[in-house]
Amino acid sequence: MSKLNTDYGQTNNGYMFGGDLMLSPQKFRFLTPSLEVRYTGSTGSVITESSFAGGLKIGKGFHRFHPYANLLIGYGAITYVFAGGQSDNSIIFDAGVGLDFEVYRRFSIKVDGQEQFWKLGQASSELTPQMITVGLSYRIPGGIGRKR
Repeated sequence: MSKLNTDYGQTNNGYMFGGDLMLSPQKFRFLTPSLEVRYTGSTGSVITESSFAGGLKIGKGFHRFHPYANLLIGYGAITYVFAGGQSDNSIIFDAGVGLDFEVYRRFSIKVDGQEQFWKLGQASSELTPQMITVGLSYRIPGGIGRKR
């Protein structure tokens, strides 16, 4: 479940799903890098937004707590419902932080905050929507470079 501040004075309900591929943790002593992809979407009476982005995620585990930060680049589309469904799109930059808290074996509670940076059209129109997500994540067993 997500809440998105659209940067148009409206808060939309939204959703996020994605995945990440952890790079070999044995090669990095203090931080665990991974490659992440994610899709976000939101719907509202004024604006709907969706984006697909990928990039680098850096994390560190402390027992059951796994904080992380990410920096992603991707594509975003916005539809202006109030303007009869006109739309625009943009290359986006997405930066954020989050925490995965292990609750049972491979399941974690995820709390995630992201801010996106959109540059729309030829005008100097910039958007910076922010999204907060709370949900459940699942870690697939095994993986590249992981010894168990």
